[in-house]
Amino acid sequence: MVTTELYSLPVDIQVALGAGYLAYVTAYGGLRRGHDAAHVVFITFAFGMIATLVLVMLPAEWGIWRILGAIYCAVFGGAVWRVRVKGWVLKALSFMNVHHDDGIEDSWGAYRDAVQVNSVTQASVHTTDGRVLYCNNLGNYLDWPMKGLYLGSDGGIAIPVEEEQLPSGVEEQRKGLESEDWGRRLTYIPPHAVARVNLRVKKR
Repeated sequence: MVTTELYSLPVDIQVALGAGYLAYVTAYGGLRRGHDAAHVVFITFAFGMIATLVLVMLPAEWGIWRILGAIYCAVFGGAVWRVRVKGWVLKALSFMNVHHDDGIEDSWGAYRDAVQVNSVTQASVHTTDGRVLYCNNLGNYLDWPMKGLYLGSDGGIAIPVEEEQLPSGVEEQRKGLESEDWGRRLTYIPPHAVARVNLRVKKR
């Protein structure tokens, strides 16, 4: 019933809601684990206002291009919010002593968010069985999938492992990370196996 009623709404409202949700997913990708239905609805409406503004400004004669323009602007707005505006707003609120809350409910989420706005140069992962996995120069993997580093929202990690320290203390070099025949090798460490993560970052 709800779906039927939704699709019976005017097209402009459907576009605003759809574009708003796409913008929300763009702005909060990887940071949505703590969001409930109220977060989703109201943030979608907030970004949907961008699409609504574009729909109002562009002439109806533009047809599909008017709709595509509204979707593009909303999604672009979500990306700009994630990359730039959110940080500016949080700094302003902190400077004025309004609050210092970044809106992220867990430290791993805040860690991942900080990584996304900085360049990660090195990574090491300590596993629960005593191993340490190293990627000593992530700059060599910027053209790899996910730029050679993925921090999952569940705590899992994927990196190219260049060096591994065994529980005995012996260090071994891992060769063959890139092969013309077989492609590139990323190692996934599931969350239950991760004891500690060290990342070296520098500001972009």
